[in-house]
Order: sequence, then structure tokens, then C-alpha cells
Amino acid sequence: MNDFAEADKGNILLPIRFFIYLIMIFCLAAMTFYALQNVSAVMITNKDGVLAGAFMFESGDEFVVRFTHSWNKTPIDEIYRIGESGLELQETLFEDFGAGIQSYEEPGQKMELIGNKIRISGIRRAVPNLTYRVGQIVANHSLIVKGIEMPLSVFVKPGEPVQLKLEIVPRWKLWKESIL
Repeated sequence: MNDFAEADKGNILLPIRFFIYLIMIFCLAAMTFYALQNVSAVMITNKDGVLAGAFMFESGDEFVVRFTHSWNKTPIDEIYRIGESGLELQETLFEDFGAGIQSYEEPGQKMELIGNKIRISGIRRAVPNLTYRVGQIVANHSLIVKGIEMPLSVFVKPGEPVQLKLEIVPRWKLWKESIL
């Protein structure tokens, strides 16, 4: 009777082990599938094309590039959206007109005064990539992603160019670079 109980115990453990292995294989397959999924990411590179940062986005998400105008020393916000065909400049916010700042509406755009800021919306201009020379003294370029503001000088040295470009990449590439 004692031998029978030992044999029965082994038969019970076999299905449990099989079930545990099956769960482990399923979890490994799910993690692999998740890692191989392509995601939209704004890739931030330095002047040599070396990846300095990246942020995952979904279609329709927005981010802001903020900087100080070099002449009139007022803040400018450029709002970009992740569109179906890539990055799109959606609107700009600024306090004063100045060199290089749009001063008229183009077809489909709307210019309005909101508080002490001028807003030009409806721009919808596709931009394949954005290149900024990170300000050394005045401009103080920053990136605002999901409400968090970071100076572009975190990614490159002041005075150097930085490029932002939307790419479709596998999720594991962002993990590998430890930048999300």
C-alpha cells in the first residue's frame, strides 16, 4: 500500500509540472511577441547620427519643442503631432512677432490671441525630421513629452545640432538602448 501511494503521488505531479512548463512557454512566447512589435518612436540623434534618446508615441499623440526667440527673448512653443505620414507641425504659440516667426495665416490656418499669446493653429505641415541647434545662452531648447519638460541639452551639448525623427522600430530596440 505504501508503494501504491508513492506511485500515485508521481502521477499527480506529472500533470502539474506539464501545466507549469506550458505556462512558462506561453509567457516566453507572449514576451517575445511583445518585444518584436513595431512601435512609433521619435528618435533623438546627435550630429554623428548616434542615438541619444527616444520616446514611444501612438498616432495622434503630441509633443512640444519650446525655445526662447533669440531676438525678442520670448518663449515659442511648436506643437507637433504624430500623424499617419510622420511628424506634423500642428500649431505655434508665441508672445511677439519677430524674425522668422509667421505673421500671417495661410489657407486652413487660424490666428488668434489667447491671453498674452498668439496662437496659429491648423498648420498641419508634414516635417520628415526636425533639426535644432541647441541653444548655448538664450534659446534653452526643451522637449515636452506627456507633460514632462526636458532640456535638449540632456541629449547633446549646447551649441550642437540635435535631430528628432519619427521611426517605426521594434520595441526591443528601445529596450536594448535603455531609452523609453
